[in-house]
Amino acid sequence: MYVEGGYYSGILKKGITSEQEKEINKEQLKLVLFLGLLVFFLITVFTSFNENREIPLLVTTAYFINSIAKVFIYTKEAIYVASGKYIYVETISFFTSCFIYALTFVLIFSTDIQGFYYLCIWHLGFTLLFGCLIQYLGKTINVERNSELSQLKSFSKINRNSSIIFTISGRVDELSVASIFSSTDLGIFSKLKELAIMIGTFSSKVISRPWFYVACNTPLKLVATYHIFAITFMLLSSWILFPVILTVINYVISLMGENWIELYNYSSYIIFIFIIYLTTEFTRCTLVASGGEDFVLRLEKCFLLLRFLLYPALIILMSFNVLVLSISFILFIEILMRILYFSIQSVFLISKLGKSLLFYDR
Repeated sequence: MYVEGGYYSGILKKGITSEQEKEINKEQLKLVLFLGLLVFFLITVFTSFNENREIPLLVTTAYFINSIAKVFIYTKEAIYVASGKYIYVETISFFTSCFIYALTFVLIFSTDIQGFYYLCIWHLGFTLLFGCLIQYLGKTINVERNSELSQLKSFSKINRNSSIIFTISGRVDELSVASIFSSTDLGIFSKLKELAIMIGTFSSKVISRPWFYVACNTPLKLVATYHIFAITFMLLSSWILFPVILTVINYVISLMGENWIELYNYSSYIIFIFIIYLTTEFTRCTLVASGGEDFVLRLEKCFLLLRFLLYPALIILMSFNVLVLSISFILFIEILMRILYFSIQSVFLISKLGKSLLFYDR
């Protein structure tokens, strides 16, 4: 998140000149070098005191280089999307993935090295090849919109901080229950959340990211109409297709092996979390595109604080035998929190768009 720096959304909203791109890349490179070397040092210290959990130096170096390369990818990828070439850049990404996957599989069947080296080859190979391709093919793409660099930095910083707080907030429940769940229950809880968020993230990339570009370049009246229609369509489709989605989720679980058959009992929870994640991300994109980025940051801070207060309180109540905490109960609380979050988002968005449209009509 620090590598991306929130500039992806910033470039889509504010645009960027070639000089600003160079300045941002230089700034982010310095940040990554500082943080990367710090992490590099901490990993080295960790492995020196934990010989049974040694992380090979070559692996650490590969991911360090990978992070540096991504500095130049995020801004250029955002420039593609901001210029209306989202499908074009995703096509490049898809064929690059296919090529690197094929290369990795060839190496797997023709060499005998430890598994994490194949992961290094995959991640570093994709980043370097994809980065070179979009840099070469995007030399003439321009998205200048007469925005000051300070405006772009301020907007991007707010989005970066929102994303970081959102990620931390989403892990508070796992950190809290780690002290009371068995290793088996904790593993199941973490895996089902991971599965739900993974599906939500993929769907959000397909739906919310292009929508953010559209919302940034569409009159507010149409943004409001499209948003209401899209959210209504998502919720109705999820309700109608719930049995189909449930079948797909159960099939995915079946592919994970016998160790995860317990996840069948929580298939419905996975779907609910996925749907709420998708709708909240879609609404967040609408808010940020409509000038509500400050509200999004404040809302993230409030819910982070709420989670830090709520989950320890639940644990205290359990210690006094007032509550019995189970996976289902924690998931139910988490779903309620996300529904509340989405409701507040929607109320503010309706209020903001309503006032803007009224002012526009006058």
